[in-house]
Amino acid sequence: RNATSGEARSFVAVEGKRGGRYLTAYAKIPGTTWFVVSTIAEKKLTAEAQAVRNQIALVGISGVLLSIFLAYFISHSISAPLRELVRKVHDTGDDAGAQVDEEKHVEAGARAQDELSRLAQRFERMREAIKQKIQKINEINASLEQTVIERTAE
Repeated sequence: RNATSGEARSFVAVEGKRGGRYLTAYAKIPGTTWFVVSTIAEKKLTAEAQAVRNQIALVGISGVLLSIFLAYFISHSISAPLRELVRKVHDTGDDAGAQVDEEKHVEAGARAQDELSRLAQRFERMREAIKQKIQKINEINASLEQTVIERTAE
């Protein structure tokens, strides 16, 4: 019936003689009056489609889990050296002997939750320690210069 309407190819749903439903695809062979017809049971096609859907879902879930694992691995590989640097800078900053305003330090520590903030805080403490050391060296140097001037005058 569909072939006589002029369609060269199409799909048709049909009822089988034994009550099953089938999907039939046909295509006309060019230059002839012949048709190639292929039929598949609807249940079989539905089962295959569900199997493909399940495989796609499995691949999707696996992809998401793999992405989470890779994201964790990459973030850890970036943050671990940064945490080690923060620890070393913290140790070095404490060894520098900076006189830190504890109230200011506690307030800044409450804000500094990530590694970069803590690292910036430690660099600021080290800068303050170096500034204090330079100031102390300048005071000692001025005192020594004064002593040299006094001894030279004597």
